[in-house]
Amino acid sequence: MPRIPAVLGAAVCLLGPGLALAQSAPDLVGRNAAGRTPDVFLGAISGLYQLGTPANTADLRASGRVGLMMSTLGLYHLLFSSEGHFRGSTATGRAVVRTFAGTGGGLLEGNEDGATTPSLPQYRLTLGVANGSARTFSASAAGPVSPKTLQIVQDTTVVARDDGHGMLTGAGGTGSVSYTTGSVSFSFGAAPPSGSTLRLGFNRTTPYKNGAAVPAGAEKVWNYDRPDTWQSWIRTVGWHPTVFLMNVSGHGKKTVQDYSDLDVADQVAATHDIKRADPEIRYVLPYLSPNGGRYDGWASSSYWANSRKLALQQKGFAIDVPVGYFLNNSDAYRKVVLDEIRWAQQNRLIVYVLLSPYSTNSADCTVAGTCQFSPDPHFMASAQEVVRRIHAGGSDPTGWIVDNYSEQSVSPQIGTDDTRSAKYDQNTIAAVANWIARHASTSPYPQAD
Repeated sequence: MPRIPAVLGAAVCLLGPGLALAQSAPDLVGRNAAGRTPDVFLGAISGLYQLGTPANTADLRASGRVGLMMSTLGLYHLLFSSEGHFRGSTATGRAVVRTFAGTGGGLLEGNEDGATTPSLPQYRLTLGVANGSARTFSASAAGPVSPKTLQIVQDTTVVARDDGHGMLTGAGGTGSVSYTTGSVSFSFGAAPPSGSTLRLGFNRTTPYKNGAAVPAGAEKVWNYDRPDTWQSWIRTVGWHPTVFLMNVSGHGKKTVQDYSDLDVADQVAATHDIKRADPEIRYVLPYLSPNGGRYDGWASSSYWANSRKLALQQKGFAIDVPVGYFLNNSDAYRKVVLDEIRWAQQNRLIVYVLLSPYSTNSADCTVAGTCQFSPDPHFMASAQEVVRRIHAGGSDPTGWIVDNYSEQSVSPQIGTDDTRSAKYDQNTIAAVANWIARHASTSPYPQAD
């Protein structure tokens, strides 16, 4: 068995001999490959395929605490991507699930409006069916549309993308887009073969569901009820997640976390759609994180009223805690996070804390243009300090999640928890999750009502 890496900086070992490994409610969120209810989860977008190699997580899985976390974007890449830091295929997806997930206990993450990420198309619009001679096609996506989300697709192959400045380029040809109106014109270098279906994929800056008319021929790519999206993908790989973590879109909110009554209603509708599409999903939990610069008192402020309402109606929530963002932020911000967890415990709610790479050194953030997607050479040390501070505040969550949500290969990958390996890096997802599983305590899952 590989040796657990030494704790960096101040010693902290939070697990006591009386800690139960989340056995209080085995039917609440399913069981992992060890037959236990997991309270530590790991996942990634970039590098997720590395979970399919058993040696990468042998020590972590031996803890008995671990479950699988995948976003709908990560699942998409796991099955369909071909880039070196994705390497997706059905076989890859099955290898990850076979190695890691067991029959359940997994977390699936997605967005309330059905989109997986701003960088992938949320909608698609048919441009036409090729006749073997026509080269130029046009359509209107009824803008405004989001830059750097457009794709021209010939059958199932992406042949061009927009550059963020109004131009469509790629191996298939060239074209242009008006981001304001959504009008698109594209000319293929050679006429597509007769019978080829040509589509435009795109995102809108304002989802259609909020009143904008859907243009004729458009459909949502990531509609929860569609058989060709995530519910069929997870069955393809044999996965049975039981919790859906939802990024609430906040269509009616005035600030980052000031949710409106419309947002609460949207989550109710989305929860219904998700559970109808996949009855094995038992909980649909929103992310409720104080990442908007307002740090009013969590338990009493009207600013958080609809956030609390969301948490209570869904019986839990998750908090997104990029480690460097947490450590570099104010005491007022950190107090909201701790108060959220304590409030969840008082109200018998599930609460997950997601730890993701985010360097405490702003110089590291220039690599990919944002701290969230750049290297984090302090990930282990920062994660340890975040866990220490949360524990010291008397606010251990129900579960921990260690995840990267970057499509950049420079972001910390899954890696390996085997300290004997030449590829071992303590700042990878597997290494940090292994430390969490060995040292971080949790509160018991609430008993099912």
